[in-house]
Amino acid sequence: MSYYTTAGWIALLRRLPPQGACLNVSSLRTLTGLSEKAVRQACWRLSKAGLLSSLGAGWYASSLHSPALEEIGCLLVRPSYISLDRALLARGATTQPCHPLTCVTTRPTTRRETPFGAIDYQSISRRLFWGFRQRQGPNGLSVFEAEPEKALLDLIYLSRRAGEPIFIDIDFSRFDGPKLREYAKRFPGTVQRAIEPLRRAQSAA
Repeated sequence: MSYYTTAGWIALLRRLPPQGACLNVSSLRTLTGLSEKAVRQACWRLSKAGLLSSLGAGWYASSLHSPALEEIGCLLVRPSYISLDRALLARGATTQPCHPLTCVTTRPTTRRETPFGAIDYQSISRRLFWGFRQRQGPNGLSVFEAEPEKALLDLIYLSRRAGEPIFIDIDFSRFDGPKLREYAKRFPGTVQRAIEPLRRAQSAA
């Protein structure tokens, strides 16, 4: 087929599984057999009609399967993984709501605004880009998320680099003590030395 009507696009979007919540130009070309130019024109038209929402970086969200912000975060900037307060909240190490979503990446620090919320990407060196696991998001899309011990160390490291205090509550009972100590050895000494004072400050709060 060399052309899709709006009705044809709606039928295609309806046939997609939940993983079709996020689509890019390449995947739409594969699904339709259309040229890149035709797909980009169709995406513009479908966005105007409210059937797609532009997420940036060539990605679109389907109005029929709303993606979770965490699923979007791991798509827009690669490689990246969810960390800091959002990862701590997911593992029960804090109860404090966190906005926006924060991801860690080896690419430059940036912020992406999407119709589903803002995403902050914090840059770290490749030698610190580890300590995360893959899981499925609500729509079955892959989400990469820091282990709680790594999320805490990322939080300390990035907060100290920015010269900012840590404002969120932290439940240290949620961490694997030996793993936290082992992971901390791979960070600068300033991060290692900050753990115990932070633990005492949280206990006194």
